[in-house]
Amino acid sequence: MSDWDNAVPPQRDYATIQLMRVPNSARLLGIAINTLLQGRTTHWDGRRTGPCPGTTCPMCRDGHIGRWHAYVPLFNQSSGKIFVVQLTALAAGALQEEAQRYKTLRGLLLQISRVKPRDNARILIEARALPVLPHDLPDPIDIPRFMASVWNSKPGFPDHNREPPPEPPK
Repeated sequence: MSDWDNAVPPQRDYATIQLMRVPNSARLLGIAINTLLQGRTTHWDGRRTGPCPGTTCPMCRDGHIGRWHAYVPLFNQSSGKIFVVQLTALAAGALQEEAQRYKTLRGLLLQISRVKPRDNARILIEARALPVLPHDLPDPIDIPRFMASVWNSKPGFPDHNREPPPEPPK
């Protein structure tokens, strides 16, 4: 019996969508495809960012304070690709103000950059409304489901497979 097959397996949900942080020396440009911001508290464990499960979180229990991040799906018209950008709470607050001013995020052209060319510099977001119709944009992204695929966990469930962060040197 052979392990070979001539049928290509179905693609994982959102497998072609890339999660991005705002680069330190370039700008991201895209059209928001979701109507609202979505985010959650996360932890950095020394290797990667992952979801905070809330009251049962061992990292919180050990004194590691979580940080809230927003995840905003954008459509790049020139490439035809969708990507999701991770924003800090401060940057997401500025974007939320723009969404309130325009009554939605969907259809806003966003230019996202850092104020200085270095990692973790403050994020600058410029937004303007475009004359696009909803059917001209890709369907909205289910952010909890997308992030569950990034974090290799089920939506709404803590990631039990993650190891605790290494102990800091004393």
